[in-house]
Order: sequence, then structure tokens, then C-alpha cells
Amino acid sequence: MGHNTDEPDIESIQTALRYLKALVQNPNEEYSNICKLMEEYIIHNCKHNIVEDSIDITPDTSRTIFYCSKCMKSFEKKSI
Repeated sequence: MGHNTDEPDIESIQTALRYLKALVQNPNEEYSNICKLMEEYIIHNCKHNIVEDSIDITPDTSRTIFYCSKCMKSFEKKSI
């Protein structure tokens, strides 16, 4: 994930969330809820910078995707 110098809270929570997800293989419900709250905070408070990109599905087929370059949330074209 990138550096969100204009949104230090988002960057800090992203870093903490990555560590939390890496620490526990089978989280209990409370642990999972903490991670979910952190994910929701990032989604709702990030000043999204939507990027359009193309990914290869097969050697002959690609698909256009849209995502935030700050929090990496993916978006459907119709919701942008």
C-alpha cells in the first residue's frame, strides 16, 4: 500500500491492520470484529483517488478495474 502523507490516520490503520491479519491464522469473533471496524474506517474516511487499470485474465483477455490508490478498495464502474 502506498504512503498517504495527506492522511496519516489511514496509513497508520492500514499498517496496523496488515500486522493484525498476519498475526492470527484463526481469529476469534472479537478479533475479526476489530479488523472489520478498521477496514470500515479506512473505506469511509479515505479521500479516495480512483485509478482505472487493466488486468490480464488470459493471454488474450483483459478486464478493466477501478480501485483507490490510497486504500486499495476496488470499485465498480457504475459506483464511481
